Amino acid sequence: MGKFLRKLAVYTLGFCLLAGVLTYVFYRGSRAVIWSVDAVSQYYPAFLYNGQWLRTILSNFASGNFHVPLYDLSIGMGEDIIGSLNYYGIGDPLNLLTIFATKENGAVLYSAMYLLRLYLAGGALLLYTEYMKLPYRYAVSGAYCYSFFGYSLVAGTMYLQFLSPLIYFPLMILGAEKLIRGQKPYWYLFSVAIGGMCSYYFLYITAIGMAGYAILRLIFVYGKNIRRAAGILFRGILWFAVGIMLSAPFLLPAVSMLSGNARVAESTGLLLLADWRNWVPNLSYLASFLYGMNSNANLDFWRGITLVEMTAVPGIFIACILHRTKRNLQLAIAVAVLSVAYTIPITHYIFSAMAQRYSRWVFLLQFGVVITMVCLFTEFAEAIRRLQPSVGRKRMAAACCLLSAMILCNLGVNICLLFSGYGANYLSEFLDRSSIPGYTDSPLVHSELVQKDAGVYRVANDQLTETNGRPDNVAMINGYHGLNFWWSVVNPGTQAMTRQLGGGDFDGQRSRGLNNSPVYLTNAGVKYYAAKDAYDSPVPIDFAPAEKLEFLGEPWTIYVNENRPEMVRFYQKWAEAEEYSTLPMIDKMTAVMDTVIVPGKGATLLPAATKEQRTGNLVDKADEISVAADGQKVTESEIHFTYVVPEDSEAWVALDDSLPAGVTIRTDRGATDPISLQNQGWHREPVKLVVTAQTEGEAQSDVIRSAIHVYSLSRKKYESIMSQSNVAAAAKVTSFTARKDQFTLSTVNGKNTIAVTAIPYTKDWKVYVDGERTESFPANTMYLGFVLPEGEHEIILRYEPLAIRIGVILFIAGMAITVLVGFRDRKQGQGQHMEIHAS
Repeated sequence: MGKFLRKLAVYTLGFCLLAGVLTYVFYRGSRAVIWSVDAVSQYYPAFLYNGQWLRTILSNFASGNFHVPLYDLSIGMGEDIIGSLNYYGIGDPLNLLTIFATKENGAVLYSAMYLLRLYLAGGALLLYTEYMKLPYRYAVSGAYCYSFFGYSLVAGTMYLQFLSPLIYFPLMILGAEKLIRGQKPYWYLFSVAIGGMCSYYFLYITAIGMAGYAILRLIFVYGKNIRRAAGILFRGILWFAVGIMLSAPFLLPAVSMLSGNARVAESTGLLLLADWRNWVPNLSYLASFLYGMNSNANLDFWRGITLVEMTAVPGIFIACILHRTKRNLQLAIAVAVLSVAYTIPITHYIFSAMAQRYSRWVFLLQFGVVITMVCLFTEFAEAIRRLQPSVGRKRMAAACCLLSAMILCNLGVNICLLFSGYGANYLSEFLDRSSIPGYTDSPLVHSELVQKDAGVYRVANDQLTETNGRPDNVAMINGYHGLNFWWSVVNPGTQAMTRQLGGGDFDGQRSRGLNNSPVYLTNAGVKYYAAKDAYDSPVPIDFAPAEKLEFLGEPWTIYVNENRPEMVRFYQKWAEAEEYSTLPMIDKMTAVMDTVIVPGKGATLLPAATKEQRTGNLVDKADEISVAADGQKVTESEIHFTYVVPEDSEAWVALDDSLPAGVTIRTDRGATDPISLQNQGWHREPVKLVVTAQTEGEAQSDVIRSAIHVYSLSRKKYESIMSQSNVAAAAKVTSFTARKDQFTLSTVNGKNTIAVTAIPYTKDWKVYVDGERTESFPANTMYLGFVLPEGEHEIILRYEPLAIRIGVILFIAGMAITVLVGFRDRKQGQGQHMEIHAS
């Protein structure tokens, strides 16, 4: 332990120097370690929310309430807390420190957590080298290279949680090594559990890496003793399963959410495997890794460190030729396999679960290269002592210090060139410290109208941050229910709704709201709409200005929905989803004003009294406007079409598939496309709407005109149809109370009806009507619906995730297995300990 502490002290000193350089670069540039793309829109809000969640749990426990919130409507449009945010760190033991994070100090703590993770990554590698009895002088240099290589400096600053596997992977390898040597499994067990708690994605990657390590070591340690090697491998698989059991309360909800995710559902794994081009090595991949980062060439955040890679990779093969030992041969095989794998595209797909091609597993390659470097320097020093016995320890120590200094200088130059304007100028992609409040605060927090309203409702704020064109997740850290989101794991129904709108991308994993549609907003329970005055937003029908305020020096207006939205709507008319899916986008929007869309064979879900309402009118609720002229040709490449929008109406623009290639359509609201429906705003007076067509070549005016469809929806028709559904059902909500994962309401309805809540549907939401469990189903693409009989009812909507229940049971079982084995080991003593040489 004394040697390890000395090793750790030396490592800490060098780490502080490099961390000081990195901190100075950010401090001088007035930047925080918050990337202006994914970090500000996803990782940083999740970081702050994690702290709020932990404080809520702690407060509940302190007051004798042992309830753990598992669902929150403020995450996107409503998501499972653990299932959606595990990818962003909920479950990571290090993120217990977020309990101290607030909007005021969050940026500082977030930056400190980045450095802490870098430090622990190097410390984890030192633990492995200590167990393998590698000299601390070279191991410390290896720890610097592992903590500060390209993946850590770029991927780590982009995505903070990407650093966690750098910490637990060496611990998993150390645990596997202990198992191979016949020692107790606890180190291995708990490192696997930590990996499962941190992220299912990186657990998958590290498990592949650990399996490769174990197979290689078993072959060389046990040779022809296949039975013994197979026994240890089987034991490792069993303890890996127990580790998974310990992490199950976090791992299972995340995997359960992932299973319905569009990225997985639409994976093209078989096609990728069948494409021969994905199996052909591309040496440029490896060349970029070996080349390193210490130049101002194009930014590639998966690269390594020139001095290390160019020494270790060729060096180990030379060492095998000159001094063939078991250790050198194992290292050469490991480096060869990893290097070849890095050049083959299919490897990157496999490590990304066949969804997309990423090189996020490159830390496995860096780990192998760093360990190879440490072993090579150790062997080189031993060779010098054998060949030149006169070389004293002081000279060797001085040479080692010189080597460490060279590596530190290489890393310091990498940091400066990467972040400074003399190199890649990567620092420019991070938030200025003074701008951070604009990404965590919200005008809705400063609205007296909103703050005094204690009801349950949603708020639309479609243009709050829009960093790099990306939606914000600011509602979740400010305690209100919004519409915008950007997450890697999203409720499948919400994804389907986002794709239906045409305003989402990445398979529906991001949303800028609901296209400002008054129909969709009201169905979602949107009561308030916040808009920056300078944006001249297309405010929807029936949203009236109610409050003026100033936010970050700019005027904003808060609008109120005069249609009196509720979190529950009642329908008498219904139609099946299959028929609904064939409608044009304008009809999809207007259909749900008075008709609920239910799954296929919806009649089996509904009572006889509602079946006669099957023939709800789904179309012809919006009026198409004829163009006033054939089109005015302004220039050779630009044509204007003018439409007259009637008074007190909302206008919409849609395109169909007949639009000629090379033609783009724009309005005052920006460009539109064939997959979206663009709101042009609510106009109280008749207005002229100009639609501009820009062509790259010759295109006939009438062909373009036939592809453009402009619709108007009058306020009177909208209000009349929207009110008909509740009136027809003679239904209303008389009381509504809520907590994050349970809603209680009282209703009165004069007829059998279909109730549709503004909660995204999932099987984990259970509906109890007057104490009796009632079947629920997805309604209107994404919402939770159920049949409500005539009369007065007390309804409880409770979130009861099956995955968390199974996860808790598995955790208890895993702990029981661990404790029982621990007692057995304690009773039997250490038992037979097989000490196998590190080679």
